[in-house]
Amino acid sequence: MGRIQFDYDNCHRKTDEIVARTEAFALGKTREYFPILTWSHGEGAFGVNSRYRDLMLEAQLDGITKTLQASTDWVPYIEPWHGVGIYAEAFGCPFEWRSDSAPWTHPIIRNIDQLRAIERPDIAKSDMLQYVLETIRYFDDQTGGELYMASTDTQSPLDTATLILDTDFFFYAAVDYPEELHRLLGYITDLEIDFTRMQRELMSRPITPGHNSWCHPKLPGLGLSEDCMCMVGPDFFDEFARPYNERIAEALGGVAIHSCAVWSQNFEAVRRVRGLVEVDLAVHQDNDPNPNVPEVVRDGLRGSDFIVKVRWPGHAMSLLDRIYAPDLRLMWEVLWDDNAEVRQGCYDAAKRRFEELAGRADPEPLPKR
Repeated sequence: MGRIQFDYDNCHRKTDEIVARTEAFALGKTREYFPILTWSHGEGAFGVNSRYRDLMLEAQLDGITKTLQASTDWVPYIEPWHGVGIYAEAFGCPFEWRSDSAPWTHPIIRNIDQLRAIERPDIAKSDMLQYVLETIRYFDDQTGGELYMASTDTQSPLDTATLILDTDFFFYAAVDYPEELHRLLGYITDLEIDFTRMQRELMSRPITPGHNSWCHPKLPGLGLSEDCMCMVGPDFFDEFARPYNERIAEALGGVAIHSCAVWSQNFEAVRRVRGLVEVDLAVHQDNDPNPNVPEVVRDGLRGSDFIVKVRWPGHAMSLLDRIYAPDLRLMWEVLWDDNAEVRQGCYDAAKRRFEELAGRADPEPLPKR
């Protein structure tokens, strides 16, 4: 196959600039640099075009081209994205391609007999895991291995379990059959570790941690989507999530954890995850219909060594005042705008405001309710 048309020289030049100016932040050597991330994965790349690797690659390359038209601290990469259910499919969950949205999977376990019968799948016999590997080979071939590539979207072991088990039975099993649920979580964890290593071995230029995370050549680990954190408390997280996240961190050099919605009740539990390099969350309804409170994020996560990546709409500059703290390793992901001038304005304004706030002794206290 011939190499797909793309301005590789411009991408390399700007990527090198981004990597260089953010390296000290990635290594944890400074908090004085404030990364502003604005990026596009391309039209339909993480949706209807995800079934067709050629269309998905074209969309992602178009997204990179548009992203680099304005200042950003996002390190561009491509990703073999085929939905959130590829590991669930490996365990036998029906996988459904959708004509109007991203693909779905359907649960297969609704009782204890089915849970006890589950076995660890064979990567070689999983249609979707093999599909991901073929996409990696295609992406690498089409780009000549010149671009950074991240691993596919990895739902955490706990989140993947919620895709395999019917939701009602999932919580029922956690109470009445925890040993069987732990057995499944162990299978998922080992599968994700092995398959992540397999993916990265195929990539000419792998970048980490991965999907939903800020990726950087100096940042280790694997990005995990832990989207059920809004539904569970710290005791549940400590028992059914943290041990498996830490096993992944030990095997792959760290973990970055994302969750949608409000999960501040788990901040302390997440802070205890060994090997945590980054968390990702939203603080505005434009990014998430149920966002976290900026001051709660600030006071709950400040003083930590990991990166706190916060999603915001760009126009609400007052959010930076509410979340900034000198001991918070903060970065902001700005909601995408097709207008490059708007993106540049948001980038410049946020940088200026951060510099002003950095001269302030300490943030305002959390408002009383």
